[in-house]
Amino acid sequence: MICVGKVCSIDPAHCTVRVIFEDRSNLVSYDLPVLVQQTKINKDFYMPDVGEHVVCVFLDNGSEQGFVLGAFYSKEDRVSSVVNSEKRRIDFGDGSWLEFDRSTGAYIVHITGDFVIESEKHGVIKASRLDLNP
Repeated sequence: MICVGKVCSIDPAHCTVRVIFEDRSNLVSYDLPVLVQQTKINKDFYMPDVGEHVVCVFLDNGSEQGFVLGAFYSKEDRVSSVVNSEKRRIDFGDGSWLEFDRSTGAYIVHITGDFVIESEKHGVIKASRLDLNP
C-alpha cells in the first residue's frame, strides 16, 4: 500500500519518522525508516522536516511495517528558484547551497557560515587558473 502523509515527528538517531495521514482520520504511523542511498560502507543521512509531505510504502502484512520513500514538492513547498534539468542543487534553510551543472562541469558552493576543509593527509588545490579576488 502506498500512502501520502506529513511527518509529525523525527528520530535522527535511528533515521526514522512518524507520519500523520490526514486522509485516514489523522492516523499516525509507527516509526518508519527513511530510505537513503547507502548505509554500509558509505553512509548517507538526511531527515525530512516535521510538516514535510512524504510518500510511504507499507508491506502487505499491515500498516506497522513500512518505509518513507521520500519527500515531494507541493503547493506549500515549491521547487527551488533553479529550475534547470542540467543542474543538481541542494538549498539549505540558512541560505547556503551546493550546485553542480553537468552541462558546464561547474560546481558552485555558496556558504553563509564558516568553511572548513579537514584532511588526515596532505591537500592539493589544482586549477588551470585561480582568481583569489574575482
